[in-house]
Amino acid sequence: MTRYKSFAVVVALMLVVAACSPGSDASDTTTDGSTDTTEASPGTTEEPTATTDSGEPGEKVTVRWFIGLGAGGQPEQEAAQREVVEAFNASQDEIELVIEIVENDVAYETLATEIASGNAPDIIGPVGRDGSNEYSGLYLDIEPFVGDVDTSMWADAAIANQREPDGTLVGLPFASYPSVLYYNRDLFDEAGLPYPPSSYGADGVATYGEGTEWEGPWDYDKVREIAQILSVDANGVDATDPSYDRSQTVQWGFHWQWTTRIFQNGSYWGAGYPVADDGTADIPAVWEEEWQWWHENVWDLG
Repeated sequence: MTRYKSFAVVVALMLVVAACSPGSDASDTTTDGSTDTTEASPGTTEEPTATTDSGEPGEKVTVRWFIGLGAGGQPEQEAAQREVVEAFNASQDEIELVIEIVENDVAYETLATEIASGNAPDIIGPVGRDGSNEYSGLYLDIEPFVGDVDTSMWADAAIANQREPDGTLVGLPFASYPSVLYYNRDLFDEAGLPYPPSSYGADGVATYGEGTEWEGPWDYDKVREIAQILSVDANGVDATDPSYDRSQTVQWGFHWQWTTRIFQNGSYWGAGYPVADDGTADIPAVWEEEWQWWHENVWDLG
């Protein structure tokens, strides 16, 4: 069975995007060369923000980096980001990179206000697809500025995911979110089960319970098998027993947990896009398989 070779990694891209206010260009963001400081937007951790310098010889151009739509707004993340800013500013004398960190719960409103007032930042990120799509159509095309950046490090599909429908390249892949399977060792120990494997073979396939009665490929069939053993009702009966009372379940053997949207569940079995070229719905077959698998586990197997 090739449809679920491994309970492995699903990747979601983050973006770094260049932003502009509607209809603006570089000349719209320059001043007479003086540095103008204003109060920080609500929720920011940077006191002043500065307008872009004139770019006259000997003067630095100020570039504002907005953080908060996605990751990066947590206090423990600030130090690393400020180190990036300091290293960049020390590496050259033409650009002054200014960081603007905004708490996520007010980041959308803050950015929308800045754009509407003609005070849009120059760079936004890191931010995922949901955050960036909120402002679709307001980004500059960064393709002319990619220049000598070696994009071969990314798959063609990863670059394509950063394009808007009109072909505008709004960002480059920045990081990935690997999916992780958490498990409770105490519950596995209580059931006498081996732990899930932590490594994959040279062929990309992991083996569960090597040398035990449960040995087999670590795929979603195996996940279901082990999950049934770990699903227990109020009488201490697991889901492999016909007398298992699913209405009295006190311990679930498996759950998607934070993956609440159905398309995300499907993505664990393979990437796909639910819209055909003509704009009609076109659900990837592999997603349908996962949805059927999950439905059977919930309603037929408990």
